Amino acid sequence: MRAAVTRATETDEVAAGISAATSIGASFVDTSVPIPIPRIPIGLGDLSIEAEAVDRSGRQQAAMVWGRGATAFFSTPRASKASDAYDLAGAFGDDFAKLLSKGESPFEGAGIGLL
Repeated sequence: MRAAVTRATETDEVAAGISAATSIGASFVDTSVPIPIPRIPIGLGDLSIEAEAVDRSGRQQAAMVWGRGATAFFSTPRASKASDAYDLAGAFGDDFAKLLSKGESPFEGAGIGLL
């Protein structure tokens, strides 16, 4: 397998820290229903990767161009410049592993096809 990061944008540490502190503070509020607190939608990181799987002779057997950005509702804030890229790298690994192990697109319903 070969992979190359083609783009990585840093997470804004201050905005992520404020978001993390806000969600921790909200956890002390006594409510019967949990209240999700979204991140501040400033300085969210992103990650793009191109990857391929090759056989012993070096011929390409599978390839993927993948990109995603952190979101205010589904990304966990951490006060680190690399935190969003680190989390997104795990999502890339999951998607590429599905492509390799099942031979199926991890992007069901996205309107793309595999060659």
